Order: sequence, then structure tokens, then C-alpha cells
Amino acid sequence: MPAYDPESEGDGRYIASFVAAAADVSPVFESRVERVFDEVLGGADTDEWYRTGDIVTAFDRLEEEAGEKTMEKGGRAAAKVVPWPDGLGEVEERLAFLDDAHRDAYRDSEMDAPGGGYTFESTDDRSARVGLTDAYPYPDSFGRGAFKGVVDTTAGTMPVLEQVPSRDGERTAWEMEW
Repeated sequence: MPAYDPESEGDGRYIASFVAAAADVSPVFESRVERVFDEVLGGADTDEWYRTGDIVTAFDRLEEEAGEKTMEKGGRAAAKVVPWPDGLGEVEERLAFLDDAHRDAYRDSEMDAPGGGYTFESTDDRSARVGLTDAYPYPDSFGRGAFKGVVDTTAGTMPVLEQVPSRDGERTAWEMEW
């Protein structure tokens, strides 16, 4: 049994943001993304909720067909539509909240984190250690993109991530500087 809840539902706003990001890449890529989401999810609507196991299938298929850079762009786009609480302005505050936002993007599950999660530890004013939990079901490239999207959206700069050893409970981790 997977460490995430494949029967839970994920918020369609993040799926729709992926399609919008695909349109920025090229019309051909947008068409490919729409085709995969139509075949696997039945579409990509901001106001819908999709079975998490199906989202995982769609994301894995897209990474296989389009590559890691494309999935990373999807993660960056998803970070731009996170409903940030009022008062969160600093990069560190938003990175610390990212895991909560991710958990809030799921429903209909007995699990606390049906879609896994993000880890964050501030290391100084312009760097942090970030990671993905063992239960995070999406490609690493999508999670990496989400971290980059938070920094880009908040600070207006693209961070650099360097792979570091993961800790207990993490699948992967990076040192990130911006």
C-alpha cells in the first residue's frame, strides 16, 4: 500500500495551473498536457477535485513524456496559485507554510497528509534546507519546482538547489539559496 492516500482527492486549481504553464511553453506541449489530463483525469478544471492516485498517474506519465524540466515548470506554476494567508511576505514564512498549503489541497482521507508533504529548515537569511517526505507521491522535479516557484513569486529571483542527503522521513532534500 502506498504511503499516500490514492483514494483522497486533490484540488483542481493546481492541475489547471499546470495546463496554464504548459501553454507558456508551447501550443504543442499544452495540447500534450491537456490530452494526458483528459485521458487520465477527465480534464483539468480549477473548481474540480481529482482522485490523488489519478493525479500521480498523470504526473508520472507527463514526466516520462515531457521530462523533468517540464514537470519542474508545472511545480513552479502550482506554487503561484497557493492561497497564501495574509501577512506572509518573507520567503522563509512562505516556505514554512508550503507544507500546510499542500495538506489543505487534499480532502476525503483519514490520513493527516494524504499527498505526502514538504520539509523546510531555514539555514540563514537567503538559504534553506528543503525536501519531500517519503510519502510525497509526485516526481521530485515537481516538488523542486514548487520550492523554486515560492522563491520566485516572493523574492523575484530564481533559487539554486543542490541535492543533499535526505533525513529520516524524507525521500529527497536540497540546500536552496536565493
